[in-house]
Amino acid sequence: MSVEELTVLVEQLQGRSIARCEYETEQESVVLVFASYSRTPVVDAVQLPVPGHQDTLVEAPKAGRFLSSHPLQGVALAAVGEPVEAGAIIGFIQVGESLQPVKVKAAGVMAGYCPVDGELVGYGSPIAWLVPS
Repeated sequence: MSVEELTVLVEQLQGRSIARCEYETEQESVVLVFASYSRTPVVDAVQLPVPGHQDTLVEAPKAGRFLSSHPLQGVALAAVGEPVEAGAIIGFIQVGESLQPVKVKAAGVMAGYCPVDGELVGYGSPIAWLVPS
């Protein structure tokens, strides 16, 4: 199956409430797994100021889809302007069915999230800025 054929297949299946598709021929097989996440952002992306020396950047612990809330709760774990303590969970990185928490290393006040909820992020990508409290 060529990349073009695979692209067409994915486009045809997206948005149809299909969780998994298996396509098999004598020469090859392909398994597509579609993530189920809300396309309505829980948190809007914000333009953050250039960080100062005391600001803290929270980075993604792995690559995956950023979620600002647990999929079963739908409420952002940290709101802009809210104080957060060191070790607090401010979101999750979702890879398939797995969720890895995004934890804050230092206490501060949440200045904002960088990615939109549900957006793919890479390892080390900025997730949020904290300013000193």
